[in-house]
Amino acid sequence: MQKRKKREIGFSDISNFITRNKRIIAFFAILGVVIALVINFKLPNIYQSNSSIDITPAQRDAPRDILDLASGTVSNLSDEIIIIKSRHNILKTLENLDIGTRYFIKGRLRNTEFYKDSPFTVQTEFIAPKIRDYMFELTPISKEEFRLVIKPGLMTSILTKAHSLFSSSSHDTKLIHYDRVHRYNSQISTPWFILTVKQNYQLTARRYAFTISPDEQMLKFIQKNLDASYLSKKGTILELTYDDTIPLRAKEILAAIEHTYLSEKLKLKSKSAQGKLDFIDTQLETINLALEKAASRLEEYKANHVIVNMGSQAALTSQKLSELESSLYEQETSKSILENILSYIQTHNDIGGIDVNFKQQNYADSAVKSIIAEIQKVHTQKTTLLLNRTQSHPEVN
Repeated sequence: MQKRKKREIGFSDISNFITRNKRIIAFFAILGVVIALVINFKLPNIYQSNSSIDITPAQRDAPRDILDLASGTVSNLSDEIIIIKSRHNILKTLENLDIGTRYFIKGRLRNTEFYKDSPFTVQTEFIAPKIRDYMFELTPISKEEFRLVIKPGLMTSILTKAHSLFSSSSHDTKLIHYDRVHRYNSQISTPWFILTVKQNYQLTARRYAFTISPDEQMLKFIQKNLDASYLSKKGTILELTYDDTIPLRAKEILAAIEHTYLSEKLKLKSKSAQGKLDFIDTQLETINLALEKAASRLEEYKANHVIVNMGSQAALTSQKLSELESSLYEQETSKSILENILSYIQTHNDIGGIDVNFKQQNYADSAVKSIIAEIQKVHTQKTTLLLNRTQSHPEVN
């Protein structure tokens, strides 16, 4: 009973509080709704562009070992993600994009950004680092002239004043304010910037603005909005996403990043292949030089040494052996004949039976033939003398 009374008293107090303060509660509720609406109005719409890259199209059907299947693919994908989002890849991408200068229509609560359809363009030759975060406000005055105003933003002013108060550095912390009238298509030269505003078509809005961001700042801008992930740990597909307030710019930036990544990868492969070809060419050149030196040494050796053809030399040797064998046979035959003649002379008193003109004795020594002929002649004379004289006759002896 007592608990019920306490509960009723509690609800009653809440009801009385709401009744007494309903105007204040309604005010804060309406204020919250208004703030939410303003924030929602000021925040631009975010668009997302998507793209997919197969990082190993040439190796899809190639066999992979267990270790590669277990961990290699994920490691490769992670490495490729780092490369895609790397400083080098994005700065290379920015070389082919003209997005550093951004154009807006100034509104009371919200700025509307142009992309490739701005009524004017800005060509920048120089801008000091000190005003890179400033917004340039352009107010059309006539068809030929405009007012250019540069003033620091609220956050820049606060940070600069705080820096000047708490820092003892002598560095110049003076804020830059600029307000001048200029003509379109004429160069504007100041100590902080040199630029030209070119009119593309008539400016119809009351106020415009533009910002000039260096590549280093655009690098952070792109890295913040770029994301890459792999669809499967065992796959080879990378999915790229890019968020931007302008859908066409998101699409073009993502396409440029993908193109730069693939181009750099192709250059790397071409460089590697060219390196291999250069190495092969070097080796071939070395081999050719070695062959030329060997050929030169061979010619020098031929000039200093007799080069024998083994086949011809064998034929010549065989022919020479045949000739020597024939000569040996003739010598042995001649020796045999001479021995027979000697034996005949020693055993016969009459050697007239020896025919020195026998055709098979033509290889006998001519001196031997002369001696035999002379002996036969003397023997014939002796025989003739013995017919008329005795053995003791002086003419016979």
